[in-house]
Amino acid sequence: GDNIGEWGGLVVLGQAPINRCVAGDAAPFTVQCENAIEGVQNPNAIYGGAEAGDNSGVLRYVQVRFAGNELPPAGSGNELNGISFGGVGSGTTLEYIQVHNNADDGIEMFGGSADIKYLVLTGNDDDSIDTDNGWNGSIQYAVVTQRENGGDNINEASSAGADQDASVRSDYVLSNFTFVGNEDHPAPRARELPRHRDACGPGAEDGHVVGPGGRALARVMDHRGPPRPRAAPVDA
Repeated sequence: GDNIGEWGGLVVLGQAPINRCVAGDAAPFTVQCENAIEGVQNPNAIYGGAEAGDNSGVLRYVQVRFAGNELPPAGSGNELNGISFGGVGSGTTLEYIQVHNNADDGIEMFGGSADIKYLVLTGNDDDSIDTDNGWNGSIQYAVVTQRENGGDNINEASSAGADQDASVRSDYVLSNFTFVGNEDHPAPRARELPRHRDACGPGAEDGHVVGPGGRALARVMDHRGPPRPRAAPVDA
């Protein structure tokens, strides 16, 4: 079916580094740098820290379908993605995952250093892959198809809000991917397959971007954004 928003979604949290801190005096990528994940409240769910190799467990052979909800009040933007990863470390196993027809993003990476393999994202009603808060990880072997009558960017890359000069940025790699875009969508942003916003330097290797019916739009062999210092954990 074409339904969305029938339940909440999954939230996975950890203590890997992030670059957007609730405490104004906390330095990015330190144990004091924590934040509250979107889509959870009363009480808030906290993520972040200084353990790049943090292990949040195993998520393997999982489908999340017809999920996604916005918490009240309406228009707050406090939304549940298909799967939200907050400060999840590289010790976590994330493999063979699909998110289908989510009311918000398919997956969103809020910092951390997690790596994902074998990812399928189909029919999601906002961005398929959204990245924020200094994610330093990778996605390998991915197929993404935009929603026919909705959706936004296939990949929206952000890092540190309005701080264009942030020294600790999102720096991740997408590889071995096929993105199927909706180039005929009436909304201009839905035709922006990758959208790189602020303070990030994502890389892409060995990927194909095609339109409906398989018409080739781009082939990516090896591309990176402007050189960025790759963030490293700071002992606190």
